[in-house]
Amino acid sequence: MSFDPYADWVALGSSSDDVSAFYRKMPIYDMAWDGLDLTPYLIAAAPMGGPIALTRDPTKILSMSAAPISGIALFSAAGVKLTSVPWSGPTIIHMGWTSSEELVIVCRDGSVAVFDLQGSPVRNFTFGHAIPEGQTLLLARVYTTGVVVLTQGLEVWAVQDIEDPTPEELPRPRDLDGPPLTMEVVPPECTKNELLEVYLATPGDEGDEDDTGSIIIVTPHTAEDQLMGTSPFRRLAVSPDGNFVATFDIRGKLNVTYSDFSRNLCSLVSQTDVPPRQLAWCGKDAVVCVWGPDETRAGDQGSDVKESLVLLVGPAAEFEHYNFDGLVHLVTEMDGVRIITSEKHEFLQRVPKSIVDIFKIGSTEPSAQLYEAWQDYESKNASSVKNVRLIGQDLAESVEACIEAAAHEFDLESQNRCLKAAAFGKCFCDFYDAQRFVETCQMLRVLNAVRSWDVGLPITFPQYEVLTPDVLVDRLINRHLHGLAYKICDYIGVKRGVDKVLVHWACAKTRQGQPDGLVRDEVVARLSQRPGISYAQVASAAFHEGRRSLAIMLLEHEPKAGEQVPLLLNMHEDEMALAKAVESGDTDLVYLVVLHMKKKMDKQEFFRILVNHHHARSLIIAYCMEQEPQFLEQYYNATQSSHLASLLLIRQYFETQDSREKDRCLKRAKDGLMSQKPGDAKMLDEQTQLLKEQEALEKSTGRAEFVGLSVSETIHRAFQHGESRRAASMQKTFGVPPKRFWWIKLKALCAMGDFEHLEKFSKEKSPIG
Repeated sequence: MSFDPYADWVALGSSSDDVSAFYRKMPIYDMAWDGLDLTPYLIAAAPMGGPIALTRDPTKILSMSAAPISGIALFSAAGVKLTSVPWSGPTIIHMGWTSSEELVIVCRDGSVAVFDLQGSPVRNFTFGHAIPEGQTLLLARVYTTGVVVLTQGLEVWAVQDIEDPTPEELPRPRDLDGPPLTMEVVPPECTKNELLEVYLATPGDEGDEDDTGSIIIVTPHTAEDQLMGTSPFRRLAVSPDGNFVATFDIRGKLNVTYSDFSRNLCSLVSQTDVPPRQLAWCGKDAVVCVWGPDETRAGDQGSDVKESLVLLVGPAAEFEHYNFDGLVHLVTEMDGVRIITSEKHEFLQRVPKSIVDIFKIGSTEPSAQLYEAWQDYESKNASSVKNVRLIGQDLAESVEACIEAAAHEFDLESQNRCLKAAAFGKCFCDFYDAQRFVETCQMLRVLNAVRSWDVGLPITFPQYEVLTPDVLVDRLINRHLHGLAYKICDYIGVKRGVDKVLVHWACAKTRQGQPDGLVRDEVVARLSQRPGISYAQVASAAFHEGRRSLAIMLLEHEPKAGEQVPLLLNMHEDEMALAKAVESGDTDLVYLVVLHMKKKMDKQEFFRILVNHHHARSLIIAYCMEQEPQFLEQYYNATQSSHLASLLLIRQYFETQDSREKDRCLKRAKDGLMSQKPGDAKMLDEQTQLLKEQEALEKSTGRAEFVGLSVSETIHRAFQHGESRRAASMQKTFGVPPKRFWWIKLKALCAMGDFEHLEKFSKEKSPIG
């Protein structure tokens, strides 16, 4: 059988760059769901070759012959069932996928549920507060990072970050007199102003021959009517790059305009005014309409139509149609459109330019000449070398074109042919860097692996470039295809990806029902091959699954105390956390644990633990000495360290300026020392007496400058303020030697310049000579 890729191409005029636009429909998979009738189901398929979700459409009747799907069923793009989500909640009005492949379920009552690919609930939130009692949601749309809803009160609400859902009301579309005929959402990354845009098609007046409709664009700041003055639109779709809008009005006319509606690019009058079941973009330069088997089309009145009609409209308004058995669901991609039926999964795309240049009949491009020369070489034709030489300076460019064509191909034979032609051509280049050739071969091995039927990720080369290898690995591990993800990371050299795959695999392992010891051994055997890999995330997953002992086992292998200790605290393993923190020698980590325990625990329990941990005890004493001395006093008293508590009180005595607080500190310190150190207690008695004398002096002199002074300083100040009698009394009370007392009095009189008293004082008998 001859190789002829051109045979299935369809030419639809010229595009804006004056290059003939060819389109092709390529088979991807025979669906594994074995002829499942899609008619009675709500369908949500994720872009970028993503999964498919099905659930019963409450507005449709399920035939007796159809096998019912209970709840919500998740399938791969090949129709392989991934899991089921039991559902007994409110009526579902819309399903959609985020860019991280989380399934978002929007219910009529305003509640929203989010599930991962394994069917596990991720989060729930509600728009219920935005819906008055007795009302429901009319429309909902899920986009890359959020969800938009329209209430019966014609209010538009949005959650722009599905990971942190905070409903916000958008400006009310005042020109909207009734429920819109349709609603579409343009993500912020696809708009010129980088703001979310919501397109609402106004309904117009039913039964009016001059009925006109319009589109209202709602952003977080404005709600503007575009004042189009055309027939109301039953369907609309925005191109993947956000630059164009396709509309289908009630009169059966298809229009393509710029997204600001400044110019109409092309129009096509269909043969029916029945709106298509779906209106979708094929890449960014063609539009696809699909009418289902149960929708009457022109010429089919009264007939029992069992086929769906898919209409492809090209850049110049030329069209081609395809017929499919049963219901058809379209999924817009950045470079084409996926067509899902009960039997097949196909991809309709504009043929990439590099492939057109090679395989178009009569092509004279250098890449086509190189391909023909390679065919001659394969046929052992001696003229092949001569033909390559004739390409001349364009040879390197033609090699690059063949490599690019191979990257765009799904078919393995086409890939091999283009790569062999490139390999043949680069042998004749004087200077050619083969790195691009090697990278493309690696990339195609990865793409072919993930496109396989059992994996079910039919992404194209442009999609792979946008996703990046890291995101592709994330999508594989979310499907629990850890073995393939590991091989891809190892093959293309994504070192961080290897660790991520292993950790995710280990987390999934903890959710299985195997014994703790067996799981621990398997996880450690795998993860120990990667020095420095963290066990904390795996232990956290085990803990959240209720496997506490397994989590503790895994944490024993965690090399970083900074990740080990916080998780132990979350697990309420405080003593173990303290031991690990002390063992690490990290003071901040020890402080984290002891302060956490101090805040959470009963005092007596906390004091008991501190007794056995010298380093932690020293740190908490140093902390409380500065911040919470009363707590430290309680600790000393509880641990039978009353002399230390007394020393703490004495320190407080010298630090405080309040005389009452000073008195309290001295009395309590004396009580603590009385039984263990009577001599120290006597000293505190004298200090208490001194404090009383100082308070009396401050009261009699009216000066707050005595409290806190020593005995000698107090006597000195007393002389200065004329309190000679009280100074003499203090000498006897505190046993101040006569010589010191005389020196104090002499210095005080000199400082005052009181020569009269100095003369009298000098005539007394002096102990100082």
